[in-house]
Amino acid sequence: MRRPLIIDCDPGADDAVLILMALASPQDFDVLGITTVSGNAPIHWINKNALKILELSKRTDVKVFGGCGRPILRKPVYAAHVHGESGIDGASLPEPESSIQPQHAVDFIIETLLHSAQKVTLSVSGPMTNIALALIKEPDIAKNIEEIIFMGGSTNGGNITAAAEFNFYVDPHAAYIVVSSGIPMRMIGLNVTHQLVTSEERLRKLNSMGNEVGRQVAGMLTHGVDSDITRLGLLGRSVHDACIAAYMLRPDLFTFKKMNVIVDHSNEASIGASIVNEYPAHIQDHWIWVADTIRADQAFDLIIDLMRTYRD
Repeated sequence: MRRPLIIDCDPGADDAVLILMALASPQDFDVLGITTVSGNAPIHWINKNALKILELSKRTDVKVFGGCGRPILRKPVYAAHVHGESGIDGASLPEPESSIQPQHAVDFIIETLLHSAQKVTLSVSGPMTNIALALIKEPDIAKNIEEIIFMGGSTNGGNITAAAEFNFYVDPHAAYIVVSSGIPMRMIGLNVTHQLVTSEERLRKLNSMGNEVGRQVAGMLTHGVDSDITRLGLLGRSVHDACIAAYMLRPDLFTFKKMNVIVDHSNEASIGASIVNEYPAHIQDHWIWVADTIRADQAFDLIIDLMRTYRD
């Protein structure tokens, strides 16, 4: 049975790869819609990027619902130092012929969850603003969420500050609301996503596979390589959000631990930090599954295999 899926995202090159992986797997996913949120770039760029990705994939049947243009309480923070001003610098994506839907993303999430005959999985690869506000506006939607699988947080420090991962830092109040909600969820943080990185050989395979999707993905993942190498000491450009799709398609590539996770939303020096603990005394009342390991070579092979399925 196909997994009903809402993709909440802020594309972003790594979000783009996640979306393309999901759309390349129609036997596995029923993509109910894509919802956008301010994060890697301002919302007007994010909305356009989502539409461009659907144009590239020839899947304009999938609808995009524009979401929150700022965090709940804090001023917006963007990631131009990695993704460029547009959010997907390095690619030349086709101009979209489709448009953003008139319904707001928060309302789409609520309506879909209230009326779906099956429980729905939420893939969350940006700040959690839309999800938090949907839970606040209509708490009953929690009953129809199969699982929230999100890229965010870390067990070993941050990438935007020493303490905080970017998505949690951008909207720590939203992350606190969602992570503390008691809904079944899986966290895939920097401790794992920093292992899924590009290399010259991997980019060559994408660029030479003979289709436009491969060429564009190679271009967007080439942009920002220097930032990840020099700022973070990685071996290439991290493809963080692709880990969500990789897990849903190949859960055997990951291991998880039960952990208590608290998001710091009040201490300015460490705001957005994910405070994690696996001691039984701390996980007896509240815990989520936290990714611990990834078989990164096989996960990147999965990305390449799925990008190869696209035809011009």
